[in-house]
Parts: sequence; structure tokens; C-alpha cells
Amino acid sequence: GGGGGNGDLTIANSVTGLVGAAVSVGIGGNGGAGGTGGNVTASSAGGDILTRGDFSSGLIAQTIGGGGGNGGYSIGASVMGGLGAAVTATIGGEGANGGRGGKINIDYTGDIATLG
Repeated sequence: GGGGGNGDLTIANSVTGLVGAAVSVGIGGNGGAGGTGGNVTASSAGGDILTRGDFSSGLIAQTIGGGGGNGGYSIGASVMGGLGAAVTATIGGEGANGGRGGKINIDYTGDIATLG
């Protein structure tokens, strides 16, 4: 499955002059969920598989879900030029869950041997 999209960033700024208040708020975007891996089906009418070498595999089938997207980050700043108050609040976005793998079905009637 495909990977989830990443949340975007936010930048929040505010500026005030001699007297007043400066307030800025920013919230980062959330990541998207990863996609589900497809199903795998392998069928054989027979035959033999022979592999050689350390850690060699006779038959491999896999399905992989995509990774979840990253949460976006947030940047904020408030600037005061005189009397008053300046407040900044920023919250980053949430990451998302990864996708699941699909189902695997193997119907193999031959011999599988690995040497190594």
C-alpha cells in the first residue's frame, strides 16, 4: 500500500505597535493514513524449488501496508513594540497510522529445498 500524506506546516505571526495586544495561533496539519497492501495469491501445479547459499529462501510472498504520514509542525511568534501583552500558541499536527498488509494464499504442491 502507498504511504500516507504528510501534514503541512503553519506559520502564525502577529505584530502590534506602541500599545495593544499581539496574539498568534497556529495548528499544523494532520498526516494521512497509509494504504492497505494488496492480496497475494500464488498457485503452482507442481515442480521443485532448490536454492543454494547462506540465508537463501525457497519461496517468499509478502504484502506490505504503507507507512502513515507525518504530522505537520507549527511555528508562531508575537512581537510587541510597547505596552500590552503578546501571546503565541502553536500545536503540531498528528501523525497517522500505517496501513495493513493484505492476505497471502500460497498453494504449492512441489518440493522446496534450501542448501547453505
